[in-house]
Amino acid sequence: ARIIGVNNRDLRTLAVDVQTSENLIDLIPKSLISVAESGLSRRSDVERLHGLGFQAFLIGEGLIARSEPGVALSSLLGN
Repeated sequence: ARIIGVNNRDLRTLAVDVQTSENLIDLIPKSLISVAESGLSRRSDVERLHGLGFQAFLIGEGLIARSEPGVALSSLLGN
C-alpha cells in the first residue's frame, strides 16, 4: 500500500470518533500517505490531524449536510 486511510466511523454502530485517527497515526509509516476519513466538519479538526501527520482528508457528510457546501469547504480550507 502507498496510502492508508483511517476511518473514524465505526461501521458496526455508525458512531464517529475523530480520536480514532489520533490513536492510530503513529502506526502508519511516514513513507505512506495517511488519510483521515469521516467525522471531519471543523477546520480545527483538520488542522489538529494535519499537525499529527495526516496528509489527506476524506470529507463527505461534513459538506453535503450543509446548505452551502462550497462555503463549508472554504471554511475548512481557511479561505
